[in-house]
Amino acid sequence: MRSGELMDLNGGRTRRAAGLLLLMLAVLAGAVGVYELTRPGRGREAQSNGFYVSTRGSDTDDGASPERALRTVSEALGRARPGETVFVEGGTYYEQVVTRRAGRKGAEITIRSFNGTAVIDGSRLQWRAGAEQNQGLVELRHPFVRLAGLRIVNSQNTGVLLDADDLTVEGCEIAETRLHGISTDTDRQTNYRGRGGTMIRRVVLRDNVVARAALAGNSQAVSLIADGFLVSGNTVRDNATEGIDIWLGARYGEVTGNTVHGNGAAGIYVDGASFVRIHRNLVYGNRSGVGVSSEDASYSTQHVWVYNNVVYDNREAGLFLWDDVARPGRPGPQNVVLAHNTLAGNRHSVYLSGRGNSVEVLNNLGYSDNMSVYDESVRSSTVERNNVWLPSARGFVSAPRKDFRLTSNSPAVDKGRPVAPFRDERGETFAVGVDFDGRPRDAGRAPDAGAFEYG
Repeated sequence: MRSGELMDLNGGRTRRAAGLLLLMLAVLAGAVGVYELTRPGRGREAQSNGFYVSTRGSDTDDGASPERALRTVSEALGRARPGETVFVEGGTYYEQVVTRRAGRKGAEITIRSFNGTAVIDGSRLQWRAGAEQNQGLVELRHPFVRLAGLRIVNSQNTGVLLDADDLTVEGCEIAETRLHGISTDTDRQTNYRGRGGTMIRRVVLRDNVVARAALAGNSQAVSLIADGFLVSGNTVRDNATEGIDIWLGARYGEVTGNTVHGNGAAGIYVDGASFVRIHRNLVYGNRSGVGVSSEDASYSTQHVWVYNNVVYDNREAGLFLWDDVARPGRPGPQNVVLAHNTLAGNRHSVYLSGRGNSVEVLNNLGYSDNMSVYDESVRSSTVERNNVWLPSARGFVSAPRKDFRLTSNSPAVDKGRPVAPFRDERGETFAVGVDFDGRPRDAGRAPDAGAFEYG
């Protein structure tokens, strides 16, 4: 019997025809099913883990491969689901990129360069320059989204805007922005314009370059307000104002392993934030190095720990506490520790001002153009202990080459004392157990002063 034929006692023609009809319907149904799985925007979750975008693509295609790429990142984000990646081919895209939906924990939506660096360029968008800091060339407005390896340039306002929990920006370059390079949406401040916002949580900014931002002034290269954050491994350079600004209610985070130089104001600045660790950063050639302040009466500054940093050749202070005496905010940063920093060639190694401060200056090493510690604060509690202030650059491997590791005859060897671990209000403990290079602090009879432990 041939396939598709069913015989009956009357010769079988009716049943054979019915069998053929059923086979044709099955084939047609299969074809429709294949079309449903492959046509644009349908069935993609089961077929692939991503969409492709290319300057040679078309938004009428399905984006399933580089050969069938979409034309715009926006179209790909409209189709992407949790766990999928938008692969953006090297080239220049003149569009604003705004997320459309959230990923999930363990299934982020990722926007990533492939086959070269993808450039998001805002130069052709008809935006009023410097008018709206909450308008970003890339806006991450949904949680569990990762932006990786793109170049974001020429924004007339902000480069990358953060407006959700669980965001990661890594390996990107953000440059030539009129306002912030990377910024939290100000509506997420807890005391924004007299109303309570909901702060974003768990933000990672890692291995990015932020350069030539804040060109219109009155903004920062990196402006972060978050509950739980990591700012790590970034290069923040040649910006018009502050480099990295952690402020206005931010809490429970760390700024570590960054290189910050050539900025028009402080390299790293903490204002109105709490339980923040600033450590193992290289900060040089800015107006000033690392600062802690309490400018806004709506936010307290407390438990800020600045340690194991190398801070040199800044025009003003290496480390400073500051408040505007004429217009004080919530006076007095509290429980600030400045410990084990190497401070070389700054105007002052440490500058203390304002009122009602509570600060410990411990185990630092440095030399400066003027007075090492210039203290004009009032009604403040200041503890200075086991610092080594040098009259000149000696005891370093090579100060001219900016190698501030210690030699065996350095005056800083064994001159420090152990620093008590830091504790936050959640019960977490952080110890100053290693130096800038990761060497144990107990290598000698006592810890060495400065960022480096000899040997």
